[in-house]
Amino acid sequence: MNGSSSELTDLDLGDKRLETRAVHILNAMLKAPQSSIPRACQSWSSTLATYRFFWNEGN
Repeated sequence: MNGSSSELTDLDLGDKRLETRAVHILNAMLKAPQSSIPRACQSWSSTLATYRFFWNEGN
């Protein structure tokens, strides 16, 4: 993880997997801030995981 992980050290989503996914999403979006989610994620599995993260009712 890069510099964005230091911004999220106090992140508590109640599930370590969601916290890890949030950091991955943020890193992808920081690398390509004007890109769509599929383009920023660069793979179908990462894109699907990102959409599932946002669809999660716990977020």
